Amino acid sequence: MMTGDVESYAVVDVETASSTKGSICEIGLTIVEAGAITIVRSWRCRPPAQTGGFHWYNTKVHGITAADVAGSPEVGECLREMFALIGDLPVYAHNANFDFGHLHAASTYAGVDLPTLATGCTLTLSRRLLDLVSYRLPFLAAHFGFDATNHHNAGADSVMAAQLVLALTTVSGAVDMAGLCSLAHTRPGQFGPDGSNGMVIRRRGTSTRFDIPDTNIEADPNHPLYGEWVSFTGGLTAFTREPVCALLATLGANPQPKGVNRKTTMLVIGDGFTGNSLEDFTTTKAKRALELRDKGQNIEVFCEDDFLRLLDVDTATL
Repeated sequence: MMTGDVESYAVVDVETASSTKGSICEIGLTIVEAGAITIVRSWRCRPPAQTGGFHWYNTKVHGITAADVAGSPEVGECLREMFALIGDLPVYAHNANFDFGHLHAASTYAGVDLPTLATGCTLTLSRRLLDLVSYRLPFLAAHFGFDATNHHNAGADSVMAAQLVLALTTVSGAVDMAGLCSLAHTRPGQFGPDGSNGMVIRRRGTSTRFDIPDTNIEADPNHPLYGEWVSFTGGLTAFTREPVCALLATLGANPQPKGVNRKTTMLVIGDGFTGNSLEDFTTTKAKRALELRDKGQNIEVFCEDDFLRLLDVDTATL
């Protein structure tokens, strides 16, 4: 549906009680029509009983506890209301595999009838259309000059991502999801009764592999970590390096536990790093990453919680 110069669209964001698929405890929705935000909604909800309880790490990220949602409606009621508002609009999310994966699982548990929707990932689009040190929502908000308060509040994050789509259409000249995807050399994903298929992602070229552990070259090439060279710095609270490096290798990534070098494409910073400003880049590896970026190397920086969302696995396995 086209209105005005820019296609109308919706943006969703979810917060979860744990890493278990479908454990949604908060939903945010923003709808943009004719280039202007017309609807902003958010719902606190009780996760499906099948997904278990709240994990301490998730509560640390978003601040929501089981007591906070004890009197809230069950997730299915909120999802039905959300899908009714979306209608047949194309839908974006920031790190869409995470949000749409949880939305599909929660809908299945709750018996919610799913529409078939075109989907787009503002994280993937930003990484391919911009050249920044980080593509976290607070960094992108600072870059484009819109409000970044209340990050990890689902409603606030859906507004930020909606403003990001508008900003990307402005800088690229595209007016719809198909146009943005074409410029980013990808194509829209699809969400519906048969599952959630993310945007097709092109791998960044690499000439060699990190050998310990061996990288799985037969992994899904559409996973956002496939083909990346990932390094870590600082103390990490939710996982240790050895198991996460093994997991990265199975996903087709190249773990680099010992340092940042000219192959590095991603750096994960611990020690409570939030990544909201360049002043937070205090470790030796973080400063090295900035130096290499200044010389033209494409390195993206993540804090621990956003990296976990990209992994989208049960932290207990790490």
